[in-house]
Amino acid sequence: MRCGNSAGGTTSSPTKDSGTQTFWPQTNLSRYSRVHGFYLFSNPTGTESYVRIDLTDAANPDGVFKAGRVIVSDGWRPSRNTDYGIQQGFDDGSQKTITMGGEAHVRDIENIPDMDFSISFLDEDEFFNNSFEIARESGSKRSALVIFNPDSANHKHHGLVYGLLDQKPRIIRPTFNMMTQKFHIEGLV
Repeated sequence: MRCGNSAGGTTSSPTKDSGTQTFWPQTNLSRYSRVHGFYLFSNPTGTESYVRIDLTDAANPDGVFKAGRVIVSDGWRPSRNTDYGIQQGFDDGSQKTITMGGEAHVRDIENIPDMDFSISFLDEDEFFNNSFEIARESGSKRSALVIFNPDSANHKHHGLVYGLLDQKPRIIRPTFNMMTQKFHIEGLV
């Protein structure tokens, strides 16, 4: 992935160049219906307007690549880790009906990932410039991407939820000049 300030700049003089990177979080993902591959620049500061993404897959003889979403965005990695007690799981909307004869019929609906977490002890500057703005701008109307551990070599896709934030991420002030915010995110299909 290369970034630049002009379309030609992504090739001739990129301001950022990831070089060759592994796209998938791990192999043998065929049983997952939600496979997320991503690349995260370690120093994401910048104001580039153009991004060029070149994908190659020698093991793909058909040359077909299906992408549900491509997200190019700024991000925020808090100076402190999330609090202990993260809750992560799936909301199963499948419906089971039992007939009068005792036969079970299941309407299979894809499980939706969700996550509850909080970030504590951020100072006012970091909080208001990042966490507060994400909640204000996204609310429950715009999507957000949460990556629990972007440094994980094998489980990035397990700790990744792309979805909508809860309508009211609450701000808590446990002590002077320190902020805490709780989040709930539900995945999108």
